[in-house]
Amino acid sequence: MAKNTETPRIIEAITLLDPNAAILATDHNPESATDLLVVGEMPRDVYIEKLNESAILAHFTRKRSDDALIITADNGSACGVAYYEQKLFSTRIQAIAMGREVDPIVKPWSVGPWLPEAFAADLSQAHVLRSNPAVEKKVAHFTNYPEGMRQGILQRCIEEITIKANRMGRTAETVKDLAFTQTAADICMAGIRVAHARERVYFRGLRYVDETIPKLSEGGRAIASELSTTANYRVALELINLGSRQQ
Repeated sequence: MAKNTETPRIIEAITLLDPNAAILATDHNPESATDLLVVGEMPRDVYIEKLNESAILAHFTRKRSDDALIITADNGSACGVAYYEQKLFSTRIQAIAMGREVDPIVKPWSVGPWLPEAFAADLSQAHVLRSNPAVEKKVAHFTNYPEGMRQGILQRCIEEITIKANRMGRTAETVKDLAFTQTAADICMAGIRVAHARERVYFRGLRYVDETIPKLSEGGRAIASELSTTANYRVALELINLGSRQQ
């Protein structure tokens, strides 16, 4: 998204609805403020509906997308506003940080699945536009890579790689149907997640994999690069074996 030059108007509308809400810029380049996360007390659907009806935003084009409202100015610049109820936000942050909630989630707007560690990465570098001490305390869980999240990702992804690779081994190589392709993709994604989690590097998702892979060690970098560029699922097994030798 291009930088939204009318973000102050959008923030004004957000603040009028809930003066105590926290507002975080969570996009890949937080200073551009093209993705905002609002954490407040209203139910999500009620808040999104009220924001959509705000008189301040009357001259913007507004469209609901999953759990966010996309607000577009006449010049084409856009801002996505996602909303969390504070209680739900706190519960989810705790669950991710402790490694209890690390499964990927398919989203209609996401290239590849939505990943908890990508959400954590966004929060780790978020710019606070409007403060709420309770929310900031929760966000601070991701200042450093949480060990609970790391262990949860490793356990979940290594299990997925092992089970699905065994299943692939029983499938004839000539069979390249959708099930084969999807399973191979699942293994590759799990392998890339393992490579990042093992070294405590936030994986921000497939769109930004070229930016995060260079932060890995030589061994992890080589394997993650092959997984992301060739989709050779067998390489994920090498990653598991590498980890076993390092332990």
